[in-house]
Amino acid sequence: MTDHVICDSTGASNNDHPGDCSVFAQLPNTGNGGNIDWAPSAGTDHGAMVRDAAPDDDATYNQATASGQRDTYVYPALPITVGTPRFIVHRPCLKLASAGAQNVLDVIRKSGVNYDGATPRAPTSGAYAYFDFVREVDPATGLAWTIAGINAAESGVLTS
Repeated sequence: MTDHVICDSTGASNNDHPGDCSVFAQLPNTGNGGNIDWAPSAGTDHGAMVRDAAPDDDATYNQATASGQRDTYVYPALPITVGTPRFIVHRPCLKLASAGAQNVLDVIRKSGVNYDGATPRAPTSGAYAYFDFVREVDPATGLAWTIAGINAAESGVLTS
């Protein structure tokens, strides 16, 4: 992802041009986060099933079978210790495995509390696609993200 700028002069954060910024892309760690409702295609390691630098489609995945199921993942600590994060983007690669409709929301988990997103996405049958979920503020504090706040968060998905 490059040049993702949110700047509309409204709200308490990201309301002016951010200047020079860096983007850090991270893959989930192996292992499980605090929510493991989705079923791994093999084994029990949820993080390993989605830790793909390039999607491997149906080779490894986690799958939900009902509404209300969450799967969250732990990420490595950011490689920096100072700076002002502008936002986080959780970008799962999803598809609908069977006919019908199923929406997906993002989830941020901090200190054992789930913060479900408000903007559902609707994967389609047959083809994987990326879905971007942008969070400008830390849902646990209602304030701009900090590096420590990002490092303490899990992110994942919720079926609705």
